[in-house]
Amino acid sequence: MNSTSITFVQLNDLHGQLLPHPELFWDAGRPILRQHFGGLAKVTTWIKQRKARDPSHTLVVDCGDAFFGSYFTHIEQGRAIAELLNSVGIDASNGGHWEYFYGPKRFLELASLLQYPLYAVNIYEKASHQRIFSPYGIFERAGIRVAVFGLAATIVDESMPPSFSENLLFTDGLADDELPALIAQAREQADLICLSSHMGLPQDIAIAKRIPGIDVILSGHTHDRLTQPVIVPTNKGSGQTIVIQSGFSGSFIGELTLNFTPSEAGITISSIAHQLHRIDEEVSPDAHMQHEIDKLYDAHREKLNEPLGETQCDLHRMLTFETPMDNLILLSMQDACAADIYVARAWRFGPPKSKGMLYERDLWDMVPMKVNLFTSAIQGSTLLAAAEAWLTSVMTTPLKQQGGYVTRQLGAHIIVRINNPDGFRIEAMYVGDQPIDLQRMYWVVIAGDQVKQHLSGEWTPLELDLHTVIRNNLRKGPINAGLTHDKWILS
Repeated sequence: MNSTSITFVQLNDLHGQLLPHPELFWDAGRPILRQHFGGLAKVTTWIKQRKARDPSHTLVVDCGDAFFGSYFTHIEQGRAIAELLNSVGIDASNGGHWEYFYGPKRFLELASLLQYPLYAVNIYEKASHQRIFSPYGIFERAGIRVAVFGLAATIVDESMPPSFSENLLFTDGLADDELPALIAQAREQADLICLSSHMGLPQDIAIAKRIPGIDVILSGHTHDRLTQPVIVPTNKGSGQTIVIQSGFSGSFIGELTLNFTPSEAGITISSIAHQLHRIDEEVSPDAHMQHEIDKLYDAHREKLNEPLGETQCDLHRMLTFETPMDNLILLSMQDACAADIYVARAWRFGPPKSKGMLYERDLWDMVPMKVNLFTSAIQGSTLLAAAEAWLTSVMTTPLKQQGGYVTRQLGAHIIVRINNPDGFRIEAMYVGDQPIDLQRMYWVVIAGDQVKQHLSGEWTPLELDLHTVIRNNLRKGPINAGLTHDKWILS
C-alpha cells in the first residue's frame, strides 16, 4: 500500500438552521457579531465542492442535533428537515438528543427517510435490550477501511422530558460489552476507528483517555468551536485519539485530513491537518437547496416575518453563567408574573441576534417549542440545594456532566467558588438584597418541566407560555437584556 490520506468533514449541531444568521466572535475579550454565517444552502455548497474535489478520500459525518432548533423543525414534525438533509452530502450520523423531541417513534420514522445511516452504540429498547440503530458501519476511502461508530447523548433519559426516551434506555456506551468489545470486533474489518459522538467535548476527551483504540472522535453537543484538534494520549498503551468539534448552527465546518504511510501494523498516521472553515458570505448558496428553502419559507412567510419588538443589545447564548438571550426570557417572565425568583433552562440552541427588531422567526430560534410556565412556593433550603445541583450538573467530572451552561435565573445573587467539590460551591446566596432564609418560603416561576428535576415543589401551571410572555414584553417597548454580572458571582 502506498501513502494516502482521508479527510473527515464534520457538521455538528445544525439545529434546523436553514437561513444565514449572525455569529459571535471575541475581539479583545468583547463579543461582536458578524453577519451572514451559516444557512443550509451554503453548507451544502461547501460540502458538495469538497466531496467533488476528492470523493474517494472524503467522508462527511454529521454529529447530531440536526433535526430540532428552529420553526422549520416543526413542519410535519421534522419531515421537512429530513428531506433537506438528504441533499447535503452526509455519509453518516449519530443519534444526537434533541432528535427525540417528537418521541422515539417519530425519530425512527424520520431516520427511515434519510439516505444515509445513523449509528448508536448506546440506545436500547427497554423490553428487549436490543439496539435501535446499528452501532457502527464500515466505509472504504482511499483503500482504507474506516469503522464509524455512533454515540448518542446519555442525558436523554436523565434530564430531558420523559417523552424523549419513552421505552428506551440510554447508556454511556462504555461498558465492557459496548465500545470496548465492539472496537475490538471492528478492528478485524477496519484499519481506522472513528467515533461520531454527541456526548460533548469534555465527555469525549474523557472517553478518549479511558477507551483505547479510537483513532478519531468527531465530537458534538457542546457547540465548541475548535480551531485545532485536541490530541489525547490514551491511558493504555502508546496510542492517541484526535478530537475535533466544529461550532453549531452551520456556521462552521470542520475538516480533518489524516495522512497515512504503510507500517508493520498496516498503516500509521504520519501527519494531521485540520481547518475550521467559516461558512460566511464568501460561500455561495447551492441553487437547488436554496430553491427548496425558499419554497418552505414562502409557505410560512407571513407568520415568520411578523415584527415583535426591539432589543437594545445583541442577543447570544455563548457564556456559561448568564447570557443576554436568556436575560430576555427571564425579564419577560418577570414582566408577566410576580415572584421572588425566575428560572429557565440553559439552552444552547439559537444563533445570535443583532440588536434592534426581532421577528417571529427569531423567537422560534430562541425557544423552538412551546414551554409552559409554572409557579410554586419553595423553601429556602430547597432553593440553595437546587442552585448547588445546577452548578454540579455543569462542573462535576466530565462523564457525569448534564450540560455546558448553568441554569439561568433572575432574582438571586449567588456567590460561587467554582473549584470547590460537588455540593460545596456556593459561598453565599441572596434573594433580592437579603441573605437567603433557609426556612422561608419563596415564590418561584419556572419555564418548562425540565427545571423541576432539581427543584421539587407543588407546581401550579400558569395560563401562560414562554412565547406569549416574550411577545407581550417586546410589544411594550425596547428591552435592555444586557449582562448584569450579579446572578452568579465567581469569588
